[in-house]
This record gives sequence, structure tokens and C-alpha cells, in this order.
Amino acid sequence: MLVARSRSQDIELRGKRTIVADYDGSPIPLEKAEIWYNNNGKYVEPKDYYDTHVQDTDLCCFNLFGIFNQDDML
Repeated sequence: MLVARSRSQDIELRGKRTIVADYDGSPIPLEKAEIWYNNNGKYVEPKDYYDTHVQDTDLCCFNLFGIFNQDDML
């Protein structure tokens, strides 16, 4: 996987409508996300929103399924 070195390169690689987590964690299209840099002045790619948040939701659902699907509840 290529690492973007700038927002324009990031948009070329992922697309401007890719939903990412903005600096405050809220979902937003990549083209509208705040641009930020690390302490060394290098571009920081916003994380893909669905990669980080959908997995948390799936894990929660599986945990609930396990709680309500126990043998001793039969």
C-alpha cells in the first residue's frame, strides 16, 4: 500500500469522496477533511472512518450475540 505524502496525492490514491475520520474523529469526505502534519512536518493521512468504526460495531454485535446465545438460557 502506498503512503500519501500530500493531500492531493491522498485524494488521487483514495478518491475525494472516501469517508475518513476528521481531526476530531467525525466522519467527513477526504476532500473536506482538515489537513494536518506530524511534528516532523510530514502529511498525516486521515484514517478511513469505516475501517475504524464499523469494526467496533461488528465486535459489539458479536459480543451481544454471545451473551444472548448461551446454552444455559435454554
